[in-house]
Amino acid sequence: MTACDSPAVLLLYERSGRLFGVFVTRRTQFTQGGQSIAIKAYDKCTLARGIVGMNGVTQAARYTGALAAFAAVFSVGAAEPAPSRTLLLEIDRQPIGDALNELARQSGLQIVLYSDLADGLSAPSLVGNYTVRSALDALLHGTPLKYEFVNDRTVAVESKAERREAQSTPISHVRSPSPHAMRLAYAQGATPIPAVGAVERNGPSEARDAGPTGNGLTLETITVTARKREESLQTTPVAVTALTGDALEVRAAEGVEAISQFVPNLQFDGSAALSGGAYNATVFIRGIGQNDFAIFSDPGVAMYLDGVYLGRSIGGIMDAVDLARVEVLRGPQGTLFGRNTIGGAINIISAQPEDVLAGEVSATVGRFDRLDARGVLNLPLSDTVLTRWTVARSSRDGYARRLTDGATLGDKDAVIGRVQALWRASDTLDVSLALDATRVRQNSAPLTLIDVTDTGTPFLNLYNSLVAPGLGIVAPNGVSTVNASWITGDIDTTYAGAQSVNDLDTKGAALTLDWRRGDLAIKSVTAYRDLQALFIRDGDNTPFTYRETVNDDDQDQFSQELQLSGVSFDGRLSWLLGAYYFDEEAVEYGKANLAIGTFAALEALALPAGTTWCGLPGPNPRPIDACPPPLRFGGAGNPNNVGVDVGVDLFTRVANESLALFGQGTYQLTDKLSATLGLRWTRDRKDLQLIHFREASGVYVVGEPGTQDTFSDDWSELTPKVGLELQATPDALFYVSYARGFKSGGFNGRPLSGIEEVLTPYDPEIVDSYELGAKTSWFDRRVTANLAVFHNNYQDMQLTINATPQNFVRNAGEAEIKGAELEVVALVARGLEFNFAAGYLDSKYTQLDPQLAELNPPLTLDKELVKAPQWTLSSGLQYAFDVGAVGRITLRGDWSYKSKVHHDVFNDPRLVQPAFDIVNAYAAFETADGHWNIAVLGTNLTDERYRVSGNSSLGFGLAESTFAPPREWGVALKYSF
Repeated sequence: MTACDSPAVLLLYERSGRLFGVFVTRRTQFTQGGQSIAIKAYDKCTLARGIVGMNGVTQAARYTGALAAFAAVFSVGAAEPAPSRTLLLEIDRQPIGDALNELARQSGLQIVLYSDLADGLSAPSLVGNYTVRSALDALLHGTPLKYEFVNDRTVAVESKAERREAQSTPISHVRSPSPHAMRLAYAQGATPIPAVGAVERNGPSEARDAGPTGNGLTLETITVTARKREESLQTTPVAVTALTGDALEVRAAEGVEAISQFVPNLQFDGSAALSGGAYNATVFIRGIGQNDFAIFSDPGVAMYLDGVYLGRSIGGIMDAVDLARVEVLRGPQGTLFGRNTIGGAINIISAQPEDVLAGEVSATVGRFDRLDARGVLNLPLSDTVLTRWTVARSSRDGYARRLTDGATLGDKDAVIGRVQALWRASDTLDVSLALDATRVRQNSAPLTLIDVTDTGTPFLNLYNSLVAPGLGIVAPNGVSTVNASWITGDIDTTYAGAQSVNDLDTKGAALTLDWRRGDLAIKSVTAYRDLQALFIRDGDNTPFTYRETVNDDDQDQFSQELQLSGVSFDGRLSWLLGAYYFDEEAVEYGKANLAIGTFAALEALALPAGTTWCGLPGPNPRPIDACPPPLRFGGAGNPNNVGVDVGVDLFTRVANESLALFGQGTYQLTDKLSATLGLRWTRDRKDLQLIHFREASGVYVVGEPGTQDTFSDDWSELTPKVGLELQATPDALFYVSYARGFKSGGFNGRPLSGIEEVLTPYDPEIVDSYELGAKTSWFDRRVTANLAVFHNNYQDMQLTINATPQNFVRNAGEAEIKGAELEVVALVARGLEFNFAAGYLDSKYTQLDPQLAELNPPLTLDKELVKAPQWTLSSGLQYAFDVGAVGRITLRGDWSYKSKVHHDVFNDPRLVQPAFDIVNAYAAFETADGHWNIAVLGTNLTDERYRVSGNSSLGFGLAESTFAPPREWGVALKYSF
């Protein structure tokens, strides 16, 4: 008998104005109460083609709406998961009827089962990636039941011994509040178990209506990819926070860095020290990261855009435009994600193409002449080719001002474009192409001068005595020198006079192939990215050319990742194997305009016999014996003069290559206990070529012509992961894990780094992390409470030492970092949601290189770690409610707190940020049809001017800082269709 000859057919009929569907064993006239009912039968082959001609059941107009609803359930207007398509499932051990109902809810299938067949039967738990067929096989294994696909959207479950006789299945369409969600209700007294394929979106809140057995309220099930597969946040044994695009919007988060306010133990700052670039990120998780932006310095927290690793921290500050979610993975992710995830990882996931024609346009105006415009178009080109187009423009004036020329700093002018295409080549193969580009043209980051000291600073003393007085530049105190009177006392003003530039261009392309067959899946991600950046920093913040830097960077990278995943041993083992290749080349043409004119002035000095020009404060010239030998300057040919020629032209070329093999598996030891084991092998190779030329003296610091100053080294590391997970109840997961992470080694490439520092590479740094966690849900999943406690042993720490003009990186020692994180989300009442997060860190150095204690200032064990505040707290309250039939109002307020933050390794008191609070607010009205939305938002409402970066140099006698923007407000209007 062929499939088309199968006797099971679907009968549609109307009774009392309601539509009913029923499977019967033969084509026959169906009767109800002795009277014939108008029906039309569809065999399985017709159903498999998608129910067509639905309105042909009867010519009566009253059938149209009901039949359209039935068609939407069975075939039209929803994704059609083929029987072999892999799905992420989270089904607890429970009676088989409830388990099948849960499978229907999570997969979007319609499953027909008569309740008496399920009596007394139970099903095992299923957590992980399954095809629909493998899930049904596992759930029905060992029972007297079998299943049969009527079409790709409909499954009939029946007894193996006999087929049920005809019974009616009443169905009615309740409501469809948005084009992306549908619910079904079943008539009272219906015997089949209802199968709900999707839950209703409850406005901009993260809450969702519960399934038919719930109490009407439940929190959203958030999907994350913390283990390289999609799974529920609450069943993922990793400390991860996920914020959806909607959640970022109602938190008034303009850029991704704003998540630092809401995620415990995360420090995400822009305007990296020494850079002058507003888009250069410094990210620390649990006190581990990297404070340097240079192209030869790797980040300690990896950032990923749609699964593609971003090799540089330059450009790490991104606008939150059309995002599905942002995930923050805390703790080393060395097994699945690899190198440079020693502190953790941040996954930025763009909104993906959908199979509906939809889109939105929005505009935001606000303080500082803010004008943002965004547009999104979701455009299906066919049933199998889907596209999504995104474009955004952000602009505003600066909030800081240069007193020298009136130019503003802290302004914004950025354009973003993204195109994504998804081709569903077959039931087993999806092909995705993502293209993105960003263009930034704005002024430098808003630096300001906070201190000047000439104690022990030969550069400043020589410049002020020999160069500055002859330039005709008069300080506010009437003296022609670099002195403390250039400090404005207002963090939003500066006397900077250097050219103000902060340009950034990024482009990226990623091709993803996702193939599935049965329990096996293969994924390939091939990506190329290009970055160009130009930023200029006026580090002296005066009209003098005393401390200015120029960075002109060009970086491109290619990466290839292959993943093979599946389930084995009757679904007990979920496993993933992978290979990763990364190739990067970065070139920097730079200039360090430091104490310009000093060398020429010293060479021109005609000193009386027996005297010298001393680099210390006081009268000059002075007797030679009155000045230490290293500080005796002046006179043509004096070799000490070259040491203060620090105006350097530089060329830096970095080539990085990385290869990794990795695997991880989770085995279900019992129904509740699972074990995880993973291992990654990584080999890194780095090449560094330097040319550092002292322009005034004509001396090459590094890279003299005729020499081959290219430095190479390679490192190999094994990064394991071991864990145990106990799903004690369907709503309580407990886990314990050990994981290792590493950050690649490298070379020193600063303009003043001597050949000795360059020739001495620094080794990888290592973190061994031990973590105990719990993820729990309470009160029918109206409350989630997640806790993580950890202990990190931090070895071979890479610290940037800036005690002298010669900044360098060194494996400085070891540290111990302990802490905890708590995250609570509660749906207090319908539409009312509360969230709270707390992070605690206890970090300290346990061992340091003894030589560091001899520096001025010294680095000693009593110092606190950089960007590792002891406390990070946040809370938010959101209330969404309907306004009659007119629309919906959403109100939200957020508060966050960070305790004291150090911005340099020496804990310079001038760079300490005391504890501070941030308060944001959001209010929106959305029309009932969901088309129009107007919102009023405010950020930093208490006008807290906290420090986000800073730098001090004893060698140059200056300290500078960048502060966060002041209070801002905005009004946003959005139209969706």
